[in-house]
Amino acid sequence: MIDKILLFPYWLTLKVRHMLFDNGFRKVYTPEVPSICIGNITVGGTGKTPHTEMLVRTLLEDEQWYGKNIAVLSRGYKRRSKGFQQVTVDGTAEDYGDEPLQIKKKFPGITVAVDGNRIEGCDFLAHPEKLQSSKKAKKCVDKDLPASDLIILDDAFQHRALK
Repeated sequence: MIDKILLFPYWLTLKVRHMLFDNGFRKVYTPEVPSICIGNITVGGTGKTPHTEMLVRTLLEDEQWYGKNIAVLSRGYKRRSKGFQQVTVDGTAEDYGDEPLQIKKKFPGITVAVDGNRIEGCDFLAHPEKLQSSKKAKKCVDKDLPASDLIILDDAFQHRALK
Protein backbone atom coordinates (compact mmCIF):
# COMPACT_ATOMS: atom_id res chain seq x y z
CA MET A 1 0.00 0.00 0.00
CA ILE A 2 2.78 2.43 0.93
CA ASP A 3 4.54 1.78 -2.39
CA LYS A 4 1.42 2.85 -4.30
CA ILE A 5 1.30 6.09 -2.36
CA LEU A 6 4.99 6.79 -2.86
CA LEU A 7 4.95 5.88 -6.57
CA PHE A 8 1.76 7.80 -7.39
CA PRO A 9 3.58 11.04 -8.44
CA TYR A 10 5.83 9.03 -10.80
CA TRP A 11 2.85 7.13 -12.23
CA LEU A 12 0.91 10.36 -12.74
CA THR A 13 3.88 12.05 -14.43
CA LEU A 14 4.25 9.13 -16.86
CA LYS A 15 0.51 9.12 -17.60
CA VAL A 16 0.56 12.84 -18.46
CA ARG A 17 3.73 12.46 -20.53
CA HIS A 18 2.29 9.56 -22.54
CA MET A 19 -0.96 11.45 -23.04
CA LEU A 20 0.94 14.44 -24.45
CA PHE A 21 2.74 12.21 -26.98
CA ASP A 22 -0.36 10.15 -27.82
CA ASN A 23 -2.47 13.25 -28.52
CA GLY A 24 0.15 15.13 -30.52
CA PHE A 25 0.95 17.84 -27.96
CA ARG A 26 4.57 16.67 -27.86
CA LYS A 27 6.28 16.33 -31.21
CA VAL A 28 7.60 12.98 -32.42
CA TYR A 29 10.58 12.92 -34.79
CA THR A 30 10.81 10.26 -37.50
CA PRO A 31 14.37 9.64 -38.72
CA GLU A 32 14.95 10.13 -42.44
CA VAL A 33 16.55 6.71 -42.80
CA PRO A 34 15.14 3.38 -41.60
CA SER A 35 15.76 2.83 -37.92
CA ILE A 36 15.44 -0.03 -35.48
CA CYS A 37 15.03 0.66 -31.79
CA ILE A 38 16.33 -1.91 -29.32
CA GLY A 39 15.21 -1.75 -25.72
CA ASN A 40 12.73 -2.56 -23.01
CA ILE A 41 11.43 -0.97 -19.84
CA THR A 42 14.07 -2.55 -17.60
CA VAL A 43 17.33 -0.77 -16.90
CA GLY A 44 20.61 -2.67 -17.22
CA GLY A 45 21.55 -6.28 -17.65
CA THR A 46 18.71 -7.54 -19.84
CA GLY A 47 20.67 -8.17 -23.05
CA LYS A 48 19.94 -5.05 -25.11
CA THR A 49 23.52 -4.58 -26.30
CA PRO A 50 24.07 -8.28 -27.16
CA HIS A 51 20.79 -8.13 -29.07
CA THR A 52 22.07 -5.05 -30.93
CA GLU A 53 25.27 -6.94 -31.81
CA MET A 54 23.26 -9.95 -33.00
CA LEU A 55 21.18 -7.68 -35.22
CA VAL A 56 24.28 -5.99 -36.68
CA ARG A 57 25.84 -9.39 -37.38
CA THR A 58 22.65 -10.62 -39.06
CA LEU A 59 22.35 -7.50 -41.23
CA LEU A 60 26.00 -7.63 -42.29
CA GLU A 61 25.48 -11.22 -43.48
CA ASP A 62 22.29 -10.36 -45.39
CA GLU A 63 22.56 -9.75 -49.15
CA GLN A 64 20.15 -6.82 -49.00
CA TRP A 65 22.28 -4.92 -46.46
CA TYR A 66 25.74 -5.99 -47.62
CA GLY A 67 27.74 -2.89 -48.57
CA LYS A 68 25.24 -0.51 -46.97
CA ASN A 69 26.19 1.92 -44.24
CA ILE A 70 24.81 0.57 -40.98
CA ALA A 71 25.11 2.79 -37.92
CA VAL A 72 24.57 2.12 -34.23
CA LEU A 73 23.58 5.06 -32.02
CA SER A 74 23.87 4.82 -28.26
CA ARG A 75 23.65 7.32 -25.46
CA GLY A 76 27.09 6.37 -24.20
CA TYR A 77 26.37 5.96 -20.49
CA LYS A 78 29.12 7.06 -18.09
CA ARG A 79 31.21 8.76 -20.78
CA ARG A 80 33.11 11.98 -20.19
CA SER A 81 32.72 13.41 -23.68
CA LYS A 82 29.77 15.63 -24.56
CA GLY A 83 27.45 15.83 -27.56
CA PHE A 84 27.73 13.76 -30.70
CA GLN A 85 30.85 11.60 -31.00
CA GLN A 86 31.81 8.97 -33.54
CA VAL A 87 33.31 6.01 -31.70
CA THR A 88 36.79 4.98 -32.79
CA VAL A 89 38.41 1.59 -32.20
CA ASP A 90 41.35 3.17 -30.39
CA GLY A 91 39.12 5.23 -28.08
CA THR A 92 38.39 4.54 -24.43
CA ALA A 93 35.29 3.73 -22.43
CA GLU A 94 35.68 7.11 -20.72
CA ASP A 95 35.36 8.79 -24.12
CA TYR A 96 32.37 6.85 -25.46
CA GLY A 97 31.02 4.45 -22.85
CA ASP A 98 31.91 0.78 -22.59
CA GLU A 99 29.08 -0.69 -24.69
CA PRO A 100 29.49 1.53 -27.79
CA LEU A 101 33.25 0.88 -27.70
CA GLN A 102 32.60 -2.87 -27.42
CA ILE A 103 30.31 -2.75 -30.48
CA LYS A 104 32.86 -0.73 -32.49
CA LYS A 105 35.66 -3.19 -31.66
CA LYS A 106 33.51 -6.14 -32.74
CA PHE A 107 32.30 -4.40 -35.92
CA PRO A 108 34.97 -1.89 -37.00
CA GLY A 109 33.42 -1.51 -40.46
CA ILE A 110 30.21 0.12 -39.25
CA THR A 111 29.60 3.58 -37.84
CA VAL A 112 29.06 3.64 -34.09
CA ALA A 113 28.15 6.96 -32.51
CA VAL A 114 27.04 8.30 -29.16
CA ASP A 115 24.76 11.22 -28.43
CA GLY A 116 22.54 11.92 -25.45
CA ASN A 117 20.08 13.57 -27.82
CA ARG A 118 18.89 10.69 -30.00
CA ILE A 119 17.06 13.00 -32.44
CA GLU A 120 20.18 15.05 -33.16
CA GLY A 121 22.27 11.89 -33.31
CA CYS A 122 19.99 10.38 -35.97
CA ASP A 123 20.07 13.63 -37.94
CA PHE A 124 23.88 13.73 -37.88
CA LEU A 125 24.07 10.08 -38.97
CA ALA A 126 21.68 10.72 -41.86
CA HIS A 127 23.40 14.01 -42.81
CA PRO A 128 27.04 13.90 -41.68
CA GLU A 129 27.77 17.11 -43.58
CA LYS A 130 25.88 18.95 -40.81
CA LEU A 131 28.69 18.03 -38.42
CA GLN A 132 30.94 20.57 -40.14
CA SER A 133 28.70 23.58 -39.49
CA SER A 134 26.65 22.68 -36.41
CA LYS A 135 27.49 24.37 -33.13
CA LYS A 136 26.15 21.29 -31.35
CA ALA A 137 28.80 19.13 -33.02
CA LYS A 138 31.76 21.41 -32.42
CA LYS A 139 33.20 19.02 -29.81
CA CYS A 140 32.96 16.04 -32.15
CA VAL A 141 36.51 14.72 -32.61
CA ASP A 142 36.01 12.54 -35.72
CA LYS A 143 33.54 14.16 -38.16
CA ASP A 144 34.43 11.95 -41.13
CA LEU A 145 31.63 9.41 -41.54
CA PRO A 146 29.40 8.20 -44.36
CA ALA A 147 25.68 8.91 -44.48
CA SER A 148 23.84 6.02 -42.85
CA ASP A 149 21.42 3.76 -44.69
CA LEU A 150 20.10 2.23 -41.44
CA ILE A 151 20.34 3.32 -37.81
CA ILE A 152 20.10 0.87 -34.93
CA LEU A 153 19.31 2.64 -31.66
CA ASP A 154 20.71 0.78 -28.67
CA ASP A 155 18.57 1.22 -25.55
CA ALA A 156 16.15 3.86 -26.83
CA PHE A 157 12.82 2.11 -26.29
CA GLN A 158 11.59 4.67 -23.74
CA HIS A 159 12.57 7.62 -25.95
CA ARG A 160 9.05 8.60 -27.06
CA ALA A 161 10.21 11.72 -28.94
CA LEU A 162 11.83 9.43 -31.52
CA LYS A 163 9.57 7.23 -33.63
